[in-house]
Amino acid sequence: SSVSAQLIKVTVLPSITNNVITPDKTAVCFNSSPVISGTSLTGGAGGTPTWLWIQSTTGAAPWTPAAGTNNQKDYTPPAMTVPLHFRRVILSGPANCCIDTSNAVSISINPLPTGQITTTTDTTVCSGSPVPVKIHLTGASKWNVIYTENGTQVILGGILNPDTTIQINKLPTAASATYNYALFKVTDNNGCEAVSLSGTRKIDVYKVPVANAGPDASVCGPRYTLSATPS
Repeated sequence: SSVSAQLIKVTVLPSITNNVITPDKTAVCFNSSPVISGTSLTGGAGGTPTWLWIQSTTGAAPWTPAAGTNNQKDYTPPAMTVPLHFRRVILSGPANCCIDTSNAVSISINPLPTGQITTTTDTTVCSGSPVPVKIHLTGASKWNVIYTENGTQVILGGILNPDTTIQINKLPTAASATYNYALFKVTDNNGCEAVSLSGTRKIDVYKVPVANAGPDASVCGPRYTLSATPS
């Protein structure tokens, strides 16, 4: 018989622990991205490990490499249009002998709101007559709306009703004035901003004339010329 003189050394590395990932939000607006942060390496061989982010559409196998840059401690996916689940794999030690997979996090998608002026017929009114401008909104209640009046922005906050009405009541100083209305920005309760804004309304407002027959007077003789004040 013979005995080998070769010595074999076995090094036992501590297991990787505390591999936890946390997203800054569990739902994002359509076509935007969350930031998913992960804890630093605990256990393994120490030093700089290898990070690998993986994703799944169902939260179960198959898990595939996550899109974009997926080899950092933290991860920001490209703009998301569908819900996804994410996990982080840590590999540490010689030949990546220590491997640990984190918890899974789910990121859902909030649809973008929309805004539409539904009363679009041009309107002519007298000064002081209210004109309703109706707006239809979609998304999560409540909304913040910015509309424009002849290009000047007007802010409406805390709108709860998806079908809301703005009452326009103008008192022009000139004989007449034209007011044009359009939506500028709509943000819903999820913080999502509308990219679809439609509808405009034009309102022509005429100043109401004042009936003035003229000043009181007295006259000698049977004839008097009335002097009305034009308006």
